[in-house]
Amino acid sequence: MMRALLLGMMLLLFAGLALADGMLLPTRSEVPAFGVSYHRVNVTIDRQVATTEVDQAFSNRGNRQVEGTYIFPILDGMTISKFSLYAGNEELPHRVLAKDEARRIYTGIVSKRQDPALLEWLGHRMIQARVFPIEPHEDKRIRLAYQEVLIAKQQLVKYVYPLKTEKLSATPLRECSVTIRLRAAAPLRNIYSPTHAVTIARHGEHEAVVTYRDTNVRPDQDLVLYYATSPDPVGVDLLTYREPGAGDGYFLLLASPRAGAQQADWSR
Repeated sequence: MMRALLLGMMLLLFAGLALADGMLLPTRSEVPAFGVSYHRVNVTIDRQVATTEVDQAFSNRGNRQVEGTYIFPILDGMTISKFSLYAGNEELPHRVLAKDEARRIYTGIVSKRQDPALLEWLGHRMIQARVFPIEPHEDKRIRLAYQEVLIAKQQLVKYVYPLKTEKLSATPLRECSVTIRLRAAAPLRNIYSPTHAVTIARHGEHEAVVTYRDTNVRPDQDLVLYYATSPDPVGVDLLTYREPGAGDGYFLLLASPRAGAQQADWSR
């Protein structure tokens, strides 16, 4: 009874934290976890409409043919537009599951694999696909795309791509990359990631490309990107944070002038 009560409390706790990142799990609990050969993400954000394309390859590190289950949580507001998984040249079928059925499958996977980190996947619909066969030392490639509308708060927009579920990979990722192409109607001002070291290439006032790349890495946090638009010569944005129940919090002030701004613009 206590175990069931504890599981119920954990499901409620993590229901709002499910992450939109796919994972391939062995069907049998005694089979070693799959590794991730590469994880490549291409994102286009055009006037707050974000299209995210994911290209992943999972590797069978064992010495025998195995079966896996691919699961991909679907967050509220997301629309899946593409899902491609192949065995040779044959595209494998998949299902989109409702929340109740997805929760039942998640709970079964957690109980078999005894991995509490998987609880982060609970509480949303999901894509499920049976992946068979996966030959020894074979890479299995999976591609998908989804759309979402980002919310702007006082001209500040936040985009999150969940990477931290890759910490469950059996081995470090040989390659991990996220490329985000920004297009905005108003001039782009502040572009900032508090979580990852990114490079920013601006193309005029309305477009920019943000890139994160790493190798032999096991990501332990999601990639978060903030960007702001403003017609003013200098864009100023304030980010605040305070731990629940704590006293004083923190703030970050971002100030970014437009390209070619003069010193006089700063004194206004």
